[in-house]
Amino acid sequence: MYYGKIHAMKTKTDKPNKKIELLQRKHDEQGLTVAEKDNLIAFQQTRLAFLEEQFRLAKHKLFASQNEAHPGQGNLFNETEEIAELELEEDKNEPPKDKPKRKRNTQTFDEHITREVVIHDIDEADKVCACCQGELHCMGKDVTEKLVFVPATTKVVEHHRLKYACRGCEQNGTHNTFRQAPPVPSILPKSYATPSLLSQLIISKYQHGLPLYRQEVIFKQLGIQLCRQTLSDWLIKIANVYILYFTNTGIKYC
Repeated sequence: MYYGKIHAMKTKTDKPNKKIELLQRKHDEQGLTVAEKDNLIAFQQTRLAFLEEQFRLAKHKLFASQNEAHPGQGNLFNETEEIAELELEEDKNEPPKDKPKRKRNTQTFDEHITREVVIHDIDEADKVCACCQGELHCMGKDVTEKLVFVPATTKVVEHHRLKYACRGCEQNGTHNTFRQAPPVPSILPKSYATPSLLSQLIISKYQHGLPLYRQEVIFKQLGIQLCRQTLSDWLIKIANVYILYFTNTGIKYC
């Protein structure tokens, strides 16, 4: 069983390894063209990202607790019942006289959270006093808060650059004047990645510990086909961009 896992991993990464070996052998024997050097660097960067990911996963599996090392197994689905049983045991062990009254959760939410106010009013016909037929006035209100979770949303922004030409010059056969809005600046040229998308990738991977293959699954559930190879390339390129920025500005980044 163990040999089968090693063999499968070796087969999966054999192809890029062979390409690297062939290009390095050609480089030692007769040299490489500019395009071949770029391909070699790209293959090496991809290989390095793969090995770093495998090392991080292996280290996490070795040193993480059992609940973290095997998510979705063990007592994961019994967590709610276990917490309820612990609270019940604490209630039984505490004397009734010393047991404090459970305080109601009055925790307020941060101001940056969007709020939506829904007014619940009675009908106009009910705003008349049944005793004297006088008009009822609003004397106050009761406010209750409900926390709503909105799943992550994605959208595609289409940038339409309109083109303009001189119809008169076109009809006369003279030099035609052509004008168009400049291209939209992109943090990664020739890529549809945006700062918000890259920020999500970086935070999910390095702050929340979410591997790229899991992020690939999450994007697929949202109807977006993003393979981990593309995500890895983006992270490597954006890292090089920021390293170059810090180097040119003299700002220390570590």
